[in-house]
Amino acid sequence: MKKALHLVVFSALALLGGAVSAIAHPIPETTIELTVENQSVRADVTIPLNEFALAFDLSTPVTDDTISAQSPQIAQYVAEHTHADGWSVAVSEIALSTGQTDEGSYAELVATMRLEPTAGDVTDFDLYYDAVLERVITHNILVSFGGSTDLIGVIYAEPKDGSVAPLHIDLNG
Repeated sequence: MKKALHLVVFSALALLGGAVSAIAHPIPETTIELTVENQSVRADVTIPLNEFALAFDLSTPVTDDTISAQSPQIAQYVAEHTHADGWSVAVSEIALSTGQTDEGSYAELVATMRLEPTAGDVTDFDLYYDAVLERVITHNILVSFGGSTDLIGVIYAEPKDGSVAPLHIDLNG
């Protein structure tokens, strides 16, 4: 009986140790850094390439040249998955870059967008963004204000139904 109890306790501790390791393992997420510029908002979007490839059919091998050749289609995909009510969205640049975690480096796609309201305040709006999330519901998008490490919020898919709620952005505070 004692031996069985020890086995159960040991198994539970082993499982918990594995869960803690899984939680501590850094998984790159998409980041969106917002910067107010005149009467528009610049959005620098950085997407881990391995996650992006699950949602978009990339040419292989993935190089600067293949990304450049597909940039109109990539820009269209990103723009179609980004909006704010009453705002225009334009993707101005697509590039390949390298990100870094404690575990090592990884390839990432960088998209630069400009969001511009037809009227009204550029610092208070709802951001709808579901690129990659439409295919990878465990993916998250971390949104911050330009140059700050402070997180405005996280865009994610609801586990039950995959729906993605907009993130309210208030850059005034």
